[in-house]
Amino acid sequence: MNPVNLAFFSKIRAPLLFSSLILFILSFLGPEGTPIKGLIYNLDFFELFNVLSSSSESIFRTPNTTLRFTFFSVSLFSIFICYLIHTNNLLPKYNNNNNLFSILVLLFIAINLITANVGNILYILIIIISLYYFIKYKTAGLSLSETILLILNFLLFYFTVYSASIHDANIREIDVYLRFLLAIPLYLFIRSIDININKVINFIHIASILCGVFALYFSFYDNQSRVYGFTSTATTYGNISFLFALLSLITFFYLKKNNKKVTISLLSIMLAIIAWSLTSNRANLFSLIFVFIILLHPIIRVKLDIYFKQILLFTIFLFLVVSQSDTLSRISSGYNDIITINSNENLETSWKDTGSIKPRLIIWQASLNMIQKSPITGIGLDNFNIELEDQITNNQIPMIRKSDINQSGGFNHAHNQYLDTFAKTGLFGFLLLLIYLISYFMFFYIHLRKSSKENHLIATLGLITVFTYIFNMFSHSIFSHHQSTLFFIFILTMFSAIISRNKLPKL
Repeated sequence: MNPVNLAFFSKIRAPLLFSSLILFILSFLGPEGTPIKGLIYNLDFFELFNVLSSSSESIFRTPNTTLRFTFFSVSLFSIFICYLIHTNNLLPKYNNNNNLFSILVLLFIAINLITANVGNILYILIIIISLYYFIKYKTAGLSLSETILLILNFLLFYFTVYSASIHDANIREIDVYLRFLLAIPLYLFIRSIDININKVINFIHIASILCGVFALYFSFYDNQSRVYGFTSTATTYGNISFLFALLSLITFFYLKKNNKKVTISLLSIMLAIIAWSLTSNRANLFSLIFVFIILLHPIIRVKLDIYFKQILLFTIFLFLVVSQSDTLSRISSGYNDIITINSNENLETSWKDTGSIKPRLIIWQASLNMIQKSPITGIGLDNFNIELEDQITNNQIPMIRKSDINQSGGFNHAHNQYLDTFAKTGLFGFLLLLIYLISYFMFFYIHLRKSSKENHLIATLGLITVFTYIFNMFSHSIFSHHQSTLFFIFILTMFSAIISRNKLPKL
């Protein structure tokens, strides 16, 4: 592109970006008949403020018409064009506020489970900084693998809005998927930070210790029978705690191999396992075997025979903790539920009075019915519970809860991310999710083969994270829970950005 064209694009960038942002907001405004128009004409600004600050869908909703979805598409693509044509101010490879920004990023990982609102505030602060960098700077030297990851994050958000639009879903349903779009500026921002490997290890240890200490508090002083802390479910707390235990185990191998002290690493493993056990979450145990298979892979180079004593102690400690918690009894009750299922009558159950296996099987069967009913476009993001009620009424599935009022138990997701995505968004949404997971898996796997010592550790941490969530998604609808989605996207974005940052030439 010649200098004249570059100068022209630089001049139109600011007005194009501003108009694109306005168009993006307009595409989410409610349909005609909204009270805003009359309030503006009558100059009733106080009432106008009350209406705008409400959560009424008469103000904001998904772009459910062809015109509004066109506005949404044009504005979103225009924003990215503005980023591409910004020819000045390349994103700095080394940031002047490096220490502050790296601590902010890692601090979010550490406090995600143990605070009610501080984690969300910190995330918003990081995103604001990321968006500032995204608007002001342009990133140079993105590799093909990086570009693919960013495009997949973009497509997951874009396709979800498309699905919500054709089904006229509640705008709240696409809020959680906005995190995929925000992962793009977040990635580019973290890529500009030099996050020291020792800081990553230390904050993994801090996160593991804190989640264990707080789990003990929630269990013994807050009387949470299954610890969920400040999250929405015990499954969320259990999944993240178990992941911290595995990440601490990886850091233990790394520190041991480099002749460094491992005391804090061992303490982190123990407290994270205790935290997980207090949630009584059984599903994570199935992924543990496959994690050790990954560790045995020659590329990762963890020679478990050298660490046989430590692995044996880890296994014994894990067994002792499980035996003293409700996890073992839940495993036993789940097994009994499975072997006693012979007919639909056996599946009829009450979610509150029995284990979760039978209700899950009912919901999974209902999800398969939904997929069969609408395999291409899905049923929509907010129609899952309606479909459950219809199937119970039509005797396609047994009631989930023994009640004349709420036989579906109010469930709005499939308790399985794969089935949930397929049922709600159809075949293309399901394939996009699989491609997303496989792409991150391959990104970390490829960087294990030819990488520095630091990147080898980060790639291993990333690979274990992806692998763990692949298994978690069989029993948990990650994207139906804000904290699960936020942590999942953030930690994958962080690990992948750190790897790419470490590959940049040193100044």
